[in-house]
Amino acid sequence: MSYYCAIDGGGTQTRCAIADATRVLGEHTAPSAKPARRGYEESGLLLFDAILAACADADVPFNLLKGISIGMSGVWTEHERSQLREALYAAAHAAMYPLPRILLASDIENAVMGALGNDHGVVVISGTGSVAIGRNSSGALLRVGGYGPELGDEGSGAWIGRAAFQHMVRAVDGREQHTELTRRLASILQIHSADDVRVFIGDHRFDMAFFAELAPRVFEHAMHGLDEARDIIHKAAEELCLLAHGASAHFSAQPVPVCFLGSIAEQELMNHTLRQHIQADRTLQWAEPRGTALDGALARARSAWMPTAS
Repeated sequence: MSYYCAIDGGGTQTRCAIADATRVLGEHTAPSAKPARRGYEESGLLLFDAILAACADADVPFNLLKGISIGMSGVWTEHERSQLREALYAAAHAAMYPLPRILLASDIENAVMGALGNDHGVVVISGTGSVAIGRNSSGALLRVGGYGPELGDEGSGAWIGRAAFQHMVRAVDGREQHTELTRRLASILQIHSADDVRVFIGDHRFDMAFFAELAPRVFEHAMHGLDEARDIIHKAAEELCLLAHGASAHFSAQPVPVCFLGSIAEQELMNHTLRQHIQADRTLQWAEPRGTALDGALARARSAWMPTAS
């Protein structure tokens, strides 16, 4: 029996699965191991611990793993992959475990594999950040967005939370009228003056996870009919559709199938809003994803190491 490990290393969490040729036998969810957030050494340790925990859940000994397929957020170049691979080997070596073969890819590449299989189309991912990848019939990839919160990540959880926060700051400053949404945020965050804003920003300036954590509150208020919250969600949906358009630029035939993945894109109100946008667009076509980035990582593992019939 051959066993495989598949890992989806996202910006919010790490999902790890142990599987055989046909079934997922065990899973474990851990905090994000993204190297840009943790550093490579800590990232390697977190990944190794997640693999051991998933093996325990599956009741599969670590030494029976035939291979480990990893998709990691922020790992795109060969240099980045090499550093992560070395960190994982170091973590395993310190615990006196021999590592099997490793496949390393970006979590985005695995999301495309999971959502589209071998077909062409566009995958838009919106979680803490956002990015779109188009794969045409020749297999060529085109990446759009994904530049991080400082330059973009439009339509993501961090973008939605920051948009609501900006409205609240402008209201505290007197540059906008307070709305029910801004009053509620100011009360929750205990921000009532410009001094409060400056102190708060000083503590959270580079904490994009904080802004992403505000997104569920925006969705909650939007579901309760607050117009300003709904406006933010609609604008986020427009931005995600613009990413889809950019990633469909190298397709010769239209309409182009588009899948949406990620915690924000899959939220009920956002999903409904995205569907409305796509249905009104003659150049794009709604497509249900076949699976997730974790499914894509597992498909890569099985393709690379599954025994072929002789």
